[in-house]
Amino acid sequence: LMSFAKSKGKADFFMFGEVYSSDPTITSVYTTQGRLPGVLDFAFQQQAAGFAVEGAATDKLRDLFAADDYYTDADSNANGLAKFLSNHDMGRIGYSLQTQLTDAPDGERVARAKLASALMYFTRGFPITYYGDEQGFVGGGSDQASREDMMPSQVASYNAEDLLGTDK
Repeated sequence: LMSFAKSKGKADFFMFGEVYSSDPTITSVYTTQGRLPGVLDFAFQQQAAGFAVEGAATDKLRDLFAADDYYTDADSNANGLAKFLSNHDMGRIGYSLQTQLTDAPDGERVARAKLASALMYFTRGFPITYYGDEQGFVGGGSDQASREDMMPSQVASYNAEDLLGTDK
């Protein structure tokens, strides 16, 4: 695909793959030996959610970023990693906040969602916001239950959800 894009005059074409692992020694093989420009950063998702939702020690974030060199070779590095907090497979960060911080006020959950988002937007790699997270979508935790409609829905379970940070 990269060669085809280049042959069509798209020298700056970018793509990333999905390697469902949070181990940089595994995922980096696809950016170095496999020559993909980037992969989804499941390790980031795991550590950012652990920090923002569970209050995990910052040591795990430090170790995550210390492993960035695994991705470095002549044509790739950790800046090509696609960072995310939510997706259709993993569920939403809002769901984790609502189910794991059941006694926390909504304002704290929103603040933690913002903290996780700040980590995603302001660290290496590029951010991918899963649609609806910016609107407080929570989802039901499973694959299908995290695919809410952006516009008014006719799906009763989606309409019944309690959104993060709002009563609307």
